[in-house]
Amino acid sequence: MHLFKKFLSAAVSLLMIMGVFTGSFSGITEITITASADESEEIEESKDNTPKEDYHRWKQFDDRWGNMSLGGGVYNTMTAIGCLVGSICIAAVDCGAKSVDNFSPATFINQMNSVGGFGSYGELLSYKQVSQLIPGFEVINNYGYKSSTKAGKAAEMKYWMDQGYYIICHTKYYMDANGYWQSHFVYIEDIDGEYVKMNDPGSWSEDMFGTYWYKFAADYLVIKGPDSPDTYTEPPASYKPEIALDLLYYPNKTVYRIGEPLNLAGGVGIVTGINPDSGYYWILHAENMGNAHSFATYTSEFDSSKAGYYNIYFCAELYGLQAWQSIEVVVLDENGNYPPRDEEVTEESDESEETTQPDENTEENPPVTSTRRTTEYSEETTTTVADEYYFSGEGDLDVYSAPDNTDEPVASIPNGYVFKVFDIYDAYGKIYLEGNEVWVDTSILDKADNSESYEKGDINNDGVIDICDLSLLNDYLDSLGNSPEEISLLTVGQLEAADINSDGIIDKKDIISYISEICI
Repeated sequence: MHLFKKFLSAAVSLLMIMGVFTGSFSGITEITITASADESEEIEESKDNTPKEDYHRWKQFDDRWGNMSLGGGVYNTMTAIGCLVGSICIAAVDCGAKSVDNFSPATFINQMNSVGGFGSYGELLSYKQVSQLIPGFEVINNYGYKSSTKAGKAAEMKYWMDQGYYIICHTKYYMDANGYWQSHFVYIEDIDGEYVKMNDPGSWSEDMFGTYWYKFAADYLVIKGPDSPDTYTEPPASYKPEIALDLLYYPNKTVYRIGEPLNLAGGVGIVTGINPDSGYYWILHAENMGNAHSFATYTSEFDSSKAGYYNIYFCAELYGLQAWQSIEVVVLDENGNYPPRDEEVTEESDESEETTQPDENTEENPPVTSTRRTTEYSEETTTTVADEYYFSGEGDLDVYSAPDNTDEPVASIPNGYVFKVFDIYDAYGKIYLEGNEVWVDTSILDKADNSESYEKGDINNDGVIDICDLSLLNDYLDSLGNSPEEISLLTVGQLEAADINSDGIIDKKDIISYISEICI
């Protein structure tokens, strides 16, 4: 039940331009329950009483069409890139333009392929072509949000639904720090305040903002069905210029020993806001913290020669607006222990969502234990420095959309993988998977001991550099690309040890160095 597969950068970049997008999927196989007719009933009567298929349960990974190609390409399968197609099919039946008696995703894919409706990468070429194949189904427009809040985005979509129109939401749309487009479409079924009920072709989840971070929702399609009115009004264009800087992933290294240089590798930030020229909500692509140009990095406070807690500040500036965020890193003392804090953070401390900029006139800023984006659980969250944990129990670790919604897991993490837990609420810790905020039960986790001192090459820290360490390195390299970036087979300390040639990159060159070391 592993989530978050990656796709080819070039292919997906083109899909973003043409109008079809990739979607993450849970890989859960749907179980269809069928009822056999009573043997005493007439065959004709049994046929009449056969229940119709529930189109609400159509998923892009369904065995009946999951392997069908969109446009003929080997990698353009419905399972891989069919979230928009799946949303269109669900919307077509829900709005009354089609019936399950003679329509399904398989039918639609065959029809689109027969008229050349998909491009060479599986992209949907024209919404007009969709309307020709589905009479009564019309995409009025693609609208960018005019709000950057959960409530505002939900209200915009509900404004259209209350008029009798239908919505497909582009719930995830941004370029990550590796240049991959992360994108996903879902069909909206109902909205109640900030709660948006979705029909997700890629998973069984229904809570849109509980599954996908609301700031990644960039735009939406408005669809006119057979019974929708001919005239409509657009949502009011009230907005104010905004800018926000959020840290999607913390750097791989936040704990340092005396003399170690600052290393922000693995940290990723993203800038979002409201464009004051157009009024539309926009998302800039994610930036690696160590090589950012959309925001500035201030590291002058960090002193690797002195044990203590230091704030690293980031600032984004656009259209005369500024947004600040920061992270805390620690330099251990000479014995490898965490130093005492000069000033403990109390419950009365002001933990606002955005971090204030550093005061140039102040010699020392009070320590910040958390600068992560806040959630609805923030007021009751026990905030901690991001620590690494892993699951050593049987099977995989279940992952949930929220600490109070643990009835059905939305993903799982394989046994033994290491990940960072940021905040803890009622024993459930917040983690990130592909930019999505999810939660795990910390009471069944083991905490990684990053206070250990590792010799270069000695990954398992047994005092010998041998074939066991090489095997661990091989396993780690094999896992890259097959799992989300936020989880790893090695801890921060082990990753440092794995870089045996000390070039700052763990790759096949390290394998060669290991072989040389072992054979000497």
